[in-house]
Amino acid sequence: MLFSYYSGMATYNLTVDASKVNHYLSLNGDGFQGKDNELEQVSIPLDWLIFQDEDQFKKEFATLLTKYGLLDHYQDLLCITLCSFDKVWTEIQHHYDNYDSQHRARELAQLLLFLKETPSHKLDIVTFKSHKGGAKITDLNLANWISETLIEAIEKGKFPLGKFGINVMQMLSDQLPPNENKPIDLDKLSIVKNKRIENWKKHIKSGRFIICLPVYLYLQHETELKAAQGVNFSDAQLNFLFDLLQLLKQIDADKIDSLPKDYMRSGMINLLGLQQPVLQ
Repeated sequence: MLFSYYSGMATYNLTVDASKVNHYLSLNGDGFQGKDNELEQVSIPLDWLIFQDEDQFKKEFATLLTKYGLLDHYQDLLCITLCSFDKVWTEIQHHYDNYDSQHRARELAQLLLFLKETPSHKLDIVTFKSHKGGAKITDLNLANWISETLIEAIEKGKFPLGKFGINVMQMLSDQLPPNENKPIDLDKLSIVKNKRIENWKKHIKSGRFIICLPVYLYLQHETELKAAQGVNFSDAQLNFLFDLLQLLKQIDADKIDSLPKDYMRSGMINLLGLQQPVLQ
């Protein structure tokens, strides 16, 4: 898992109007099955834990709702918030895993191309580094042995697919059984080396507003914290969403120059410009 969130599994058991909650979660493809106006027990398994102490988070969430006069909606809003948060961060993890796999393949492609294209008598230094120090191989025989051992292992298909990931597997598909002992395809390596890799971090910024989308729509349609007719957002809604993102550790107020409501308005307008929800 990424960053400082506690990895593991937590289950929040809540009593919600499943049909109502489902109406808002279905905007992101999620939701629970339930009959209209009936309260149901739902279990929400989370892959992302916001706090190590679940009771601490519930207490702070209740305090936030009390501040904005929303405590009567505690169960529904907690359910929507947790499900939206978990879905967004599961998708961000997917983007990170894909980036990590592509980056590993590109580094391996760069290394193999260098070793294959460098005459053995000119390969004179191999360096290994860690946070505690490093080791430099300047002996020509040792350097060549490291190079030859690596290339031989790759060509014989003796490399850990489980650790290398799907992109390395695709790049070196000609070396997988039953194709062992085939020469490495340098054209494939060149394509991987020069391929642009999408920056996964951009999904963090957009993700924080996607988390807020079903919460905002619930506020607008189910609570008194709503915007006036003809206005997209009220200041109170935007300030609440900002405080919610702080509670979820998605933003650091000290690093944001604009007013909370202005920051949220800009982000939500940008999001809704791409994804305009329609409620029936």
